[in-house]
Amino acid sequence: MVGNGQESTLCPNRSCTQDVPCSLEETRHLSLVAQHWLLGFPGENKNRSHPKIYVCSGHFWQCMKRMDLLFLLVFAGILALSAGCANSAPAMPTPVPTTTVVTTTAAPAPEPTPWPGALALNQEAIFGIAGKNGTATVYKAELRSNYSWSSPSFNSPRGQAQAGEPLGTQRGYNTAEPAAGNRFLFVYVRLTDTGADRMVAPSPNQFVVNYDGKIYPYQSVAGSDVSIISVRVTQYDYLIGTGGVAGYLQPGAGNAADGYLIYEVPATTELSKAYLAVTLDSEHQAAWKLG
Repeated sequence: MVGNGQESTLCPNRSCTQDVPCSLEETRHLSLVAQHWLLGFPGENKNRSHPKIYVCSGHFWQCMKRMDLLFLLVFAGILALSAGCANSAPAMPTPVPTTTVVTTTAAPAPEPTPWPGALALNQEAIFGIAGKNGTATVYKAELRSNYSWSSPSFNSPRGQAQAGEPLGTQRGYNTAEPAAGNRFLFVYVRLTDTGADRMVAPSPNQFVVNYDGKIYPYQSVAGSDVSIISVRVTQYDYLIGTGGVAGYLQPGAGNAADGYLIYEVPATTELSKAYLAVTLDSEHQAAWKLG
């Protein structure tokens, strides 16, 4: 309670009738008293009663004018700290949905096979019509960058003159070279008449090589007396008659037509992807995988 004539605790040296502004020291004292009244001192029992403050009304309001701003700033700071403590809980992070990407690799499509039922090397194909019976097989295939050959009739002076310029004749042998980027493919075939009567054998032109979707015909050597180094047999068609045309097979394994056929193919040819196909007669065809 405040009464006239009672000395102020904030201004002990002045009576209430004095109309003099508070000094800076008195203003600070008033601020500390206000803070003590609002918050209490650290460690103090908050429930105990606070001492009464006696200030004369006229002198109090004069002092308050000076510390209004300071008091409001202190009060605003207290509110800000209280709000910060109430909202100091850390915000929970928002989960980010993850998308699982499944990558699939398609299996490579198998390469088309020109002859799905192609035979392997040394497998026999049966042919024959009108009561005639025979077998055919391919038993070997090899690639060569060139080959050396000899022919008594070709190497004679007369044969050389007819051929024009000598083709690199060396000790009676000539070297055959393929075109640039090519190689020679040697295919070895055997046809046997298994019946009692002779039968027609297919011509060499009926044997073709299939590689990478292309067809390659055989290339004949110079004549029936040509021999090739490291090859023990002769060209197939000379075993059945005149070269380049169909001929005859005589009955018996001893009369089989066992010979080679030469093809010129790309240098990149792979035997595992090459085939030899043949029309054996009007009712039978066969194909062999060469590797």
